[in-house]
Amino acid sequence: MTTYGDFLDMWCRDHCKPRKTSTNAIKKIEAELKFVFPPRYREAMTSYGSSGVSIALLSAIVDLNLNLRDVSEITRPLEIQSEMKGWQNAGMPQHLVPFASDCSGNLFCFSRNDKPDLAGEVPVHFFDHDFDEVELEADSFEDWIKGFLEIFNQENF
Repeated sequence: MTTYGDFLDMWCRDHCKPRKTSTNAIKKIEAELKFVFPPRYREAMTSYGSSGVSIALLSAIVDLNLNLRDVSEITRPLEIQSEMKGWQNAGMPQHLVPFASDCSGNLFCFSRNDKPDLAGEVPVHFFDHDFDEVELEADSFEDWIKGFLEIFNQENF
């Protein structure tokens, strides 16, 4: 999977190296969550890992006046369950499984209610904790990541 690797090369914080999660750990987390992660996400976490994202991504989005939400942290899969419980206690719908956050603490999530496509992929949703709103963000994890890679195709960047 080069899309996620390219994302990390472009936007990963230099001081925050990605931390891989083993396939066995992913399977254990999936069993605990009663949710199977989409294949591209699972591959990204086992091949590359989770990471913090440089403020340069947010700066590029703002400077180019893009209609794109930033991501500041890809959550370690091992931390998803505890983060999920905390957010559920604060009002996040029970069906959401958060895997990343933006600079304001809002969450990018998979939904246990979504039916996987033929490749096993599911959409990415955005949970706005200020308004308790959930919106469709991208058709898949890979499409979501590609949106951040396309910033370099923008004029004047």
